[in-house]
Amino acid sequence: MYDYDNKQDTLSTSITFQRQSNSKQVDYIKDKLAGYEPINLEQLLDVDDQHLLAYWYKATAESDKLEEQLATVYQEISIDYPDLKLLTDKEYKQYQSIAKEIEENSDYSFSDLNTALPRDIYRWYTETDKKEVTEELLAKIEDAREQYFERKNNSKQAYLEKSDKNKNGETKNSTNEDALDEELEKHIHEKIKKEFSEDIPKDHIVYDMSLEDDHINIRVYQNQDKKLQYEIGFNYNIARDQLTKQE
Repeated sequence: MYDYDNKQDTLSTSITFQRQSNSKQVDYIKDKLAGYEPINLEQLLDVDDQHLLAYWYKATAESDKLEEQLATVYQEISIDYPDLKLLTDKEYKQYQSIAKEIEENSDYSFSDLNTALPRDIYRWYTETDKKEVTEELLAKIEDAREQYFERKNNSKQAYLEKSDKNKNGETKNSTNEDALDEELEKHIHEKIKKEFSEDIPKDHIVYDMSLEDDHINIRVYQNQDKKLQYEIGFNYNIARDQLTKQE
């Protein structure tokens, strides 16, 4: 870069560097944020990849704990991208309690609720007279989730860069949200709760599933008060409808 001073007729130079965006790393950060912080992949489309990487490098320099790293990245996004209207401070803490209550009274996980937009869920809940989980609230969440996935399927921009082809040759985003059929995910959630109720966390459950050939690898986490920890793993055989605990 050159800077010309026409008064002194001088020319000065400077060199700037831009960090190359690593799509796999960006996808990893986005995927984790959308699973453990009150933000979804659609909102993250508005966050510049270079900014996201900068937040991540700062977070990893300050802590080696994933929960603290994600919290730092989320906070940076909330500051630099006010148009996203992310939950912060008191609202953030209140939403954690609200999400926990909804999880206890439904089949939704924390990451599921993110697709319905946490700020809307916060508003719907706090607007109710009794401040409790109602059928009306759950219906609004379901409707919001359906609209989210409809927008996602019609989006020209992939919510995550990584994608694959389905059996019809159509591009499908490969994310935790839609890599598996939603009904199958619900079935697995219910099966885990029924067969291994004593082995899984009681609240704030986060399911991380990956499809491999004829089976699904599952990891179950707990995300509560920013304390993210690995709990247990399962293997689900699709053909046999068989769930086994990983040792």
